[in-house]
Amino acid sequence: MCNLENAQVVIEVPKDELEQYKEKIATYLYRDGVLSAYQARLIVGITRREFEELLARYDVALDEIDDTN
Repeated sequence: MCNLENAQVVIEVPKDELEQYKEKIATYLYRDGVLSAYQARLIVGITRREFEELLARYDVALDEIDDTN
C-alpha cells in the first residue's frame, strides 16, 4: 500500500461531474492497489455494498474486501 499521508492532488472539474470523477479515481486507485476498499469508499462517501456495485459498473474485480483501513 502506498503511503499518501503527505500527498495532495488538485483537479478542477465541472461541479455537475464531480461525483463521477470521484468514483472513477477511487475505483481505479483501488484496482491498482493504491487505496484500500475503505479508503476508496471514504473518497466517494458510499457504503460497502454500494462500493461493490460501483466496482462492477467500472468492470473492476472485487478482491477480498478488507474494510479496516
